[in-house]
Amino acid sequence: MIKKLINTSAGSVKIDWERIESYLGFTIHNNIKNFYSRIVVDDKRGFKGRMKFVREKFIIQMGNDKYDRFLFNNGNTNDYDEKGNDTYYILELLSSNDLEDLPKKFEQLFNMEIWQHIYNMGKRVYIGSLMHKVGDVSLFINNDSGVFEWAYLQDKYQNYYDNPNGIVAYNAHDFILKLSNKLE
Repeated sequence: MIKKLINTSAGSVKIDWERIESYLGFTIHNNIKNFYSRIVVDDKRGFKGRMKFVREKFIIQMGNDKYDRFLFNNGNTNDYDEKGNDTYYILELLSSNDLEDLPKKFEQLFNMEIWQHIYNMGKRVYIGSLMHKVGDVSLFINNDSGVFEWAYLQDKYQNYYDNPNGIVAYNAHDFILKLSNKLE
């Protein structure tokens, strides 16, 4: 499935973005449009995949040592395999059922229960998660900047609105390539 996502160009799924933006009351960043307009999956839960997780290739170092070094094996910097670890992921893509009411679907994606009542995530769309050795690591696209971000949502008092834990990619193409382990 990841090969199909890589090889299918943005815009392959025809989506009336103006209708969705009118319903939501704000403009959706082009990276979100790029990510969601590639393929439609049959399973409404998205799709699962497996990658060889190498922190230095997956995470963009931001100069915050706590989070730049966080995704080691079990968070322990002495227990890190530079060749990578098998890591599973789930991507929340559009399903054929979602196409029936895309404005409502995007309202749900921007207002996921996970942060609506616990975390203030700002205008971010939840796109999936990594099942990493440290636990479930959530993946988002920031609607203001278009950046693909990650957050380890364990501290309900942390301010994720302005500062998620880190950045994975600056565009959909690089994000998808990182999941496939093809980005050099």
